Amino acid sequence: ADLRDALLCAVGVDDADAVAAVNAAEAEFWRRAAGVTAVGASHEVLAFECGGQQHVSEVCFPAGARGAPSGADMAYMLA
Repeated sequence: ADLRDALLCAVGVDDADAVAAVNAAEAEFWRRAAGVTAVGASHEVLAFECGGQQHVSEVCFPAGARGAPSGADMAYMLA
């Protein structure tokens, strides 16, 4: 996130081609990171770098199992 912010400041957000190049580089990073998993306590696993300065509200609660989801996640989002 810090690198993305620095790159965007360096190239200027008015340069659409440069912003597209930064976005492509970030997408490639996440493509290469796909499949990397973390196992641990939720406060360790859910702490992540997102795409720059943003206001984020993280919520964690039981939502069933992968094979038998309870739907609580969607009920929360739709409430």
